[in-house]
Amino acid sequence: MPPTIAARIDELKPSLIGRDPRDEDLTPHNKAERANDIANAGLNCALWDLRGKIAGKPTADLLCAAGQEPLRRLRLYASSGVRYDWDDHPESVVEEAIGYAEEGFTAYKMRIGTHWAWSGVTVDRFLKIARQVHEAVGARMDLALDGNCRLSMEEALPIAEALDEMGWAWFEEPVERVPADYARLNEAVSIPVTGGEPFTTWAQFEPFMAVGGFGIVQPDAGVCGIDLCLEVGHRAYADYGGIPLIPHNWHNGLMTMANAHMVAALPDP
Repeated sequence: MPPTIAARIDELKPSLIGRDPRDEDLTPHNKAERANDIANAGLNCALWDLRGKIAGKPTADLLCAAGQEPLRRLRLYASSGVRYDWDDHPESVVEEAIGYAEEGFTAYKMRIGTHWAWSGVTVDRFLKIARQVHEAVGARMDLALDGNCRLSMEEALPIAEALDEMGWAWFEEPVERVPADYARLNEAVSIPVTGGEPFTTWAQFEPFMAVGGFGIVQPDAGVCGIDLCLEVGHRAYADYGGIPLIPHNWHNGLMTMANAHMVAALPDP
């Protein structure tokens, strides 16, 4: 466990011991963007798991609004394509996508590969690989791209246009997290521009939502907790024109399940 998170858990212990885990005010609320707020997220997920065990029900049942039934089946996407090397067989990302398709996944998200400047990678060179992925599996998988905030606006816009033309599902975190830039990209293309994975407070999501920066919002229960994820999902759908939530998830199986129960409880996931 990272030291800052461990220190935060130690700090919280005295206020938690002896309390009823079903107390909705038990989890401290994130007040700022800081690494140890992830400790709050882990605590929030653990409490919801414990509440489900006490009730003898799946956590998703407890998260649903009155009269709502949670989804019992969810669709997964393979999130990979992380370290293909532009100097050493970059076509490995195509082979990887084919492998996931053969495993039965119906959606695949890739990244933009190793550092472009080191290898002289251009937008055209990247799109050549993206088109190879599309040609190999696009007929049987939805495809998405994660830019990891590494592209410039001048690079991101033609990539977004090309992905839009191919019918890809979304373009995640293409550029640095500036609401106006996300809004500009999201307005320029039909493919949803997405983000929100590191945010731990609604105040961080709201500037992007207010300007139309996200076509899909992507909180992560392992970063901001189940409660805030649900709040973001409800607000995005009800207050910002039906924006859907597809969670970010780059964790172990435990947090995958936390995100799954959260999504199953959304009113229109």
